[in-house]
Amino acid sequence: MLTIGIDPGLDGAAVALVDGVPIVWTITPTGKVRHGKGTRKVFDPAGMEWWFRRVCAEVYEAGAGEYEAPDFVALEATEARPPKGRNACHSLGYSQGLWEGLLVAHRWPYEIVRAAEWLPKMTRGVPGKGTKDRTVLAARRLLPALDLTRSARSSKPHDGLADAGLLGLWAYRQGKPAGSNA
Repeated sequence: MLTIGIDPGLDGAAVALVDGVPIVWTITPTGKVRHGKGTRKVFDPAGMEWWFRRVCAEVYEAGAGEYEAPDFVALEATEARPPKGRNACHSLGYSQGLWEGLLVAHRWPYEIVRAAEWLPKMTRGVPGKGTKDRTVLAARRLLPALDLTRSARSSKPHDGLADAGLLGLWAYRQGKPAGSNA
């Protein structure tokens, strides 16, 4: 069963798992644009769409099976929380819309899932107070094949990859077949 978990933020990621094992993943494609005297990070929709077109081929090339589409995709719901500003809230909603638009365009079965639904199940028994630290630790325990670093030079774990991996594993554990609305 091919499932995908998507953490939709600018520092998010997408992880494809076959039978609960991570096979391919990407950090959300972004670019930098000039903004005032500095630069800001923006989404790269073309890069996001490229990953969607390539994911099934990459799963096949990794020897994990042949799929025309994922069986199920779990997209984390974005939730604006204080003290985030208007721009941050807009970016969150925009990111969910970009990912959902790609899912609809590719006709992949998906569900938008609130963190309150999947996060407690996937981090049960994991010590700590901070959500990011707990998801990284849970991902290291449950998904040892998932490289949580941003790049070969990075040593800090990427919490977006941890979230997306755990969300994909949660989707796998739901066992929803293609075309299911349940």
